[in-house]
Amino acid sequence: MTDYQVCTRCVMDTSATNIVFDENGVCNYCTDFSERLRAAQEKVSDLVAHRDEFIAKVKANGKGKEYDCTVGVSGGVDSSYALYLTVKHGLRPLARLLNL
Repeated sequence: MTDYQVCTRCVMDTSATNIVFDENGVCNYCTDFSERLRAAQEKVSDLVAHRDEFIAKVKANGKGKEYDCTVGVSGGVDSSYALYLTVKHGLRPLARLLNL
């Protein structure tokens, strides 16, 4: 039988099913969370880099023009937010109201 132990990072203890502690007393739930968080941060970093590259291309293609891009706006939350983000990231959109 295992002695009672509490994770040094969180409040989980040996009353949890299948809990295991590493040499530093950190439980496998914390370790798993840290690994998932790191993977998510890498994915977000990749997406941000991709977004920034795309925005740079749109700006380059729109240089000297009145507008960089067009944004269809339905008046809903999603398209309104897309328009907001477009402007926030320095693009000059031509917003067009869509009749849906």
